[in-house]
Amino acid sequence: FLASACTRAEPLPVLGKVPDFRFVDQSGEVFTAQRLEGNVWVANFIFTHCPSVCPFLTQKMAELQRRSAKSVFLVSFSIDPKNDTPERLRAYAEKYGADPSRWFFLTGEVEQISTTVVRGFKLSLGERVEHDGGAGYDILHATHFVLVDKKRRIRGYYRKQDEDMAKLRNDIERLAKE
Repeated sequence: FLASACTRAEPLPVLGKVPDFRFVDQSGEVFTAQRLEGNVWVANFIFTHCPSVCPFLTQKMAELQRRSAKSVFLVSFSIDPKNDTPERLRAYAEKYGADPSRWFFLTGEVEQISTTVVRGFKLSLGERVEHDGGAGYDILHATHFVLVDKKRRIRGYYRKQDEDMAKLRNDIERLAKE
């Protein structure tokens, strides 16, 4: 009669593996995928001059930083590397209170970013779209958060809605115990 109370939750699925990558972080230092091995981490995809969803996504990452264990890393990949220099990323990180010891903002070559996002994380990435007569632009991109385990395996995709973020926090705790 207590069997259901003792049943373990199904393990999170393995949805792929994050490939090797080599980028530059907000400090101007080389940052490789190997640096994340052995840690649970969450990735998202932003650009600093985003006129739409990126500030909201970054606020959600800041909330994850506040509400998750210090051992959990956060990685925000810039999808506008032509404009998002390490200096711009550092200012953006500071604006959102990013702890530089665990929240990394990465930039690199356009092709390298595109390959990592599309082939590595299996997410969409569009072209830069000008608006307001060239006064601004947007880049259509996935707005998911991606949960990655200690072996760089993708274990879940989460939307920005509160219920998905609660599930993400719960799944981070589950993976930290594996």
